[in-house]
Amino acid sequence: QQQQQQQQQQQAPLSPAPFALTGQTQAPAPPAGGATTAVTAAANPSPPRDYAPTINDKLTKIRTSWDASNPQCTMVTHFYNKVDASFTNFTRPPNESPEEWEAAMKNRPKEYNSIPVKAAGFSDLFERDRLQDNHVKQTRILLNQINDKLTCLNEKHDLHSNTMLLKCKMRQKNLNVKLLKIAINLSILKYKGYPLTNDEELLIARFNSLLGKLDDPVGLNRVNELWARLSSLK
Repeated sequence: QQQQQQQQQQQAPLSPAPFALTGQTQAPAPPAGGATTAVTAAANPSPPRDYAPTINDKLTKIRTSWDASNPQCTMVTHFYNKVDASFTNFTRPPNESPEEWEAAMKNRPKEYNSIPVKAAGFSDLFERDRLQDNHVKQTRILLNQINDKLTCLNEKHDLHSNTMLLKCKMRQKNLNVKLLKIAINLSILKYKGYPLTNDEELLIARFNSLLGKLDDPVGLNRVNELWARLSSLK
């Protein structure tokens, strides 16, 4: 019996104790649904929070908005160059997206035929301003040349045309004096009863015809029109 009791005492510590001893702690067993909860959390992640851009992001956005070589540049506009009415070869440039090109073609002026030209950034604006300045300078040169030609024509008119006009006036005055003398002589001869030759009769008829045309309203209007043209030439 004593040997059986000793064997039972030696085997007793091998059996699990129903209660923990004082001062000893037992690790709690993990819950049965712990693995399932972790898998569910991994499968259904929580919604992302609102992303607040940092200062570097804001500076990058500002730089790309003003960078003409960046596709996200916002400083973009279109100028319209006038072309011939028969021009129809509108080809999209390689630096234009189809949407931008379509919008630019849609906003073309209706008064004349034109082709859109893209301008991005300050460099393109400066180039456009330089081209327009050169165009204005060339136009001023052309206008100065036209003004010089008009001045030469005016001087030529004053020297040549006015001189010829004065000569014609003097010649007309002399002819008037001669015609008046002839008319007086013919009238005297006719009044005295001297016979007139055929040439003298024809001269009287032509002289009376000229006087009649001067007194005719149509002739007066024609003379006034000629004088108006002459005044405009002066």
